Amino acid sequence: MIHLSSVKLALISVFSSAVFLACASDRTRAVEPNKVQTEESDDPPEREAMDPAKLSYALRGSEDDFRKCFMRAMDSRGAVATRFSVDASGTVTNARVTTTDITNAGVNQCLIDELRSQKFGTQPTLTDNSYTFVFRLTEPLSEHERKRRLKKADREHEALKLLPESKGTIDLGHVADIVQARYPLYAHCYRDSIRRRGESRGLVRFRLHIDATGHVSEVEDEGSVLPDPFAVDCMAEAFYLMTFNAPDGPGAVVRYSMELQ
Repeated sequence: MIHLSSVKLALISVFSSAVFLACASDRTRAVEPNKVQTEESDDPPEREAMDPAKLSYALRGSEDDFRKCFMRAMDSRGAVATRFSVDASGTVTNARVTTTDITNAGVNQCLIDELRSQKFGTQPTLTDNSYTFVFRLTEPLSEHERKRRLKKADREHEALKLLPESKGTIDLGHVADIVQARYPLYAHCYRDSIRRRGESRGLVRFRLHIDATGHVSEVEDEGSVLPDPFAVDCMAEAFYLMTFNAPDGPGAVVRYSMELQ
């Protein structure tokens, strides 16, 4: 069992470090449950993927452009999983949607077009990459509901838990270590939220579905409390980039909570 207080203390240090580095360098479940399989069968052979931190950093700054794609279908919500290659010149090739909760074809095509327009800079080798875009994982909360959830969180101390529906097991200490080590993937989400909304305290609580290979196959919201729903989407996208040790069994389902201050 991992306690919320330990995650809270670690994250204070994590986000302080992230702000310093930035200055120095400058799904609620999807309501459309049937994912649309769109990946073609003639994919090229699998190649090494770009480091997740580098991939996330390269896409940073284009969040608004990708978000505008979802604005074409404001009643939709869920995740769109994509795959694409980046060649030695940093050009995106073979971009395609693999699964999607969004039935509006214009949204999916817009995301692919935006991916193709990205420039990653010179790369040491050709890479094959995955990225999952998330839209409206949560809805905006009233101030009353926000305070109620935060008060409830103050009484809870379990930050990481293997859920009863999990068909396999996984070392929770390992999961906590990976999430903390991968803070560059999500620290900017929180930092940008503060800049947009001017509020800092919040709670992120996700249900993570970790498949038999250790990859995150689905992220669901479990009662996150942030004044900025886009920050929750951003952090969910970061969790999709994480890879854990393979669970003991066909997969594991865990609940992860972190308090942000």
